[in-house]
Amino acid sequence: MRTRRTYRAWRMGAIAMCLMLLSVGCASLKEQSDQHGGTMALVTNRNWLSMEIYVVDESRRVRLGRVQAGKQKEFRIPPYLLSSGTSLRFEMESSGPTPTVLTESIVLKPGEDIVLVIPNTR
Repeated sequence: MRTRRTYRAWRMGAIAMCLMLLSVGCASLKEQSDQHGGTMALVTNRNWLSMEIYVVDESRRVRLGRVQAGKQKEFRIPPYLLSSGTSLRFEMESSGPTPTVLTESIVLKPGEDIVLVIPNTR
């Protein structure tokens, strides 16, 4: 009986710690966005190839930069792409033989951030 209570207390403590870390992580990303003065895209590349990251709207394709394999990088989304509820897509283009990946359309408002994770396709 005592072991079950100890396990339950440990599990609740672990869940509380995870929620606290998650909220701190979200708050720090928002603070970084405010500090940089714009909408940020945090890109994690879990793929084995480097990727070029682009933002695509209805009429243009704007390069944000490159994320090396296994790395994470933050990009500022140009403010002119965020006007009046325009839907955006993110395009990830590898430096190797894998095909280009295009996300679904999303609408970002100025000050909102997005997290993109590029999975390993191997």
